[in-house]
Amino acid sequence: RIAYAGRDAFPLTFPWIRLEATVTIPSAFDLIVGADILDLLTDPEQEDGEKRFRVAYESSSRSLGLTIGTGYHRYTLDGPTSIEVAYLQGHEEEARFFATLARDILEEYEGRYGAYPRTRLMIVENPNDVGLSFAADGIVWLSQRFFTHRNVLFFGALNRVAEYVLAHEIAHQWVGLGTGIDLNAEAWLSEGLAQYLAVRYFEGRYGAFEPNLFGFGSPGVIEELVKRQFGYFNLREHFIELPYLMTQYVGFDEALVKPIENVQFSNVS
Repeated sequence: RIAYAGRDAFPLTFPWIRLEATVTIPSAFDLIVGADILDLLTDPEQEDGEKRFRVAYESSSRSLGLTIGTGYHRYTLDGPTSIEVAYLQGHEEEARFFATLARDILEEYEGRYGAYPRTRLMIVENPNDVGLSFAADGIVWLSQRFFTHRNVLFFGALNRVAEYVLAHEIAHQWVGLGTGIDLNAEAWLSEGLAQYLAVRYFEGRYGAFEPNLFGFGSPGVIEELVKRQFGYFNLREHFIELPYLMTQYVGFDEALVKPIENVQFSNVS
């Protein structure tokens, strides 16, 4: 049952506490979490069809993010903070690439904002149809599209976009998740701060005012076509500030005046 003492199952809103849970799953499935502690409580040789885990955080949290599924492989990049990527068949190259990006992002953030608040970072390939990426304590989900379409059109076409999205989701470990923001009522604050951290990181690497969304490598017909049609794109100007201004112009302010549970639309953040 998904609930805790004194609360119904849904909506399940955690207070700012040290979370601990027991998770039981079918034995054929894998449990992927970002928690600091993951202990198998059942004998791996037993044949009752279930596995039970103890999941816990060493410091306060407002989220318990997990993936339960099959077919995942693991890649681990060792270092001061262990980075683990759970990826699906055929995507090991992308897993290694994203782990390397995450290492650079963590080093940048730790230098500016203090130590990473968890013992490890888990990155999960999220096999959804709409391209969603999001975060919980110690864990980040990246849309499968970054694993499958990174080199569509030309090699590395989505590298910088994926790096920005990864930087945004990792930023939540410091702001939002890391500060105990009520993600039900104050998600706009969490998203705004994460946006700031990610854009600052991105522009530190690729410049602030020049075209910076695409990194063109070897010359080619497709590369030249994309450069001529879309090469002027600037991440902040065209994909952050312009949409915000258009939203402001039409008077859409639900993200600021309502908790998420009272909002009917998914674009509030």
